[in-house]
Amino acid sequence: MDIIDAEGCLKDAFATDVRPLLAEWRKRHNIEPDPMASYRASGYESRVGKEREAARAKRGGASGSSYA
Repeated sequence: MDIIDAEGCLKDAFATDVRPLLAEWRKRHNIEPDPMASYRASGYESRVGKEREAARAKRGGASGSSYA
């Protein structure tokens, strides 16, 4: 019940960089080690953007985006 040690444990866990460990796990499972690089290379964002724009035009909506 030592709150100082508990806080230290929490800070250590927060500061631990697990990215190299995750990249190694991904490599062992034949998954791209850098998920953002894989996402960017996939062209998904561009493809979905075009699909959404086409669907919006089909419904007669204006182009662009809005959160309002």
